[in-house]
Amino acid sequence: ALQIDDHFVPALITLSLVQQKLNESAPALATAERAIALAPNIAQCHVAKANALLALEHDEEAIAALETARRIDPQNAEIPMQIADILWRNLNRPLEAKQHYEAARKLDPIFAPIYVRLADLNLQLGNASEARQAIAKLRRVAPNLPELSLLEERLRKFTEK
Repeated sequence: ALQIDDHFVPALITLSLVQQKLNESAPALATAERAIALAPNIAQCHVAKANALLALEHDEEAIAALETARRIDPQNAEIPMQIADILWRNLNRPLEAKQHYEAARKLDPIFAPIYVRLADLNLQLGNASEARQAIAKLRRVAPNLPELSLLEERLRKFTEK
């Protein structure tokens, strides 16, 4: 697609993703920035930039790119979830992460990955009651999800302590 029209933004976003998968993070970032230059109001351009920045271990800059994407697409629950993942897993800021997971949950109350993360995070923080609530909701929205039984087992062990 790029050989035909090098201003085709979806192809640039895809190319950036492919470059990331090939561990070509700097070119992926350059491609994402080119997409942003062409279409600054498309959230996925900023998500592509964030993913490239993450691969380069520029976590704070990745969060900034995701915040831009969130302003453009405020109804997309995956964006605050990705911000939360970075805050929790990369930057060890679980309380901030929890706020973003809660924001994502409010945007999409049946999005199972949010409940997996909320249950996991609350177990890690020692909040058995909140973990139980997240697991109960997960059981309703995705009863066959493999993570469900693992989380239930972790909660059981946690409450036995």
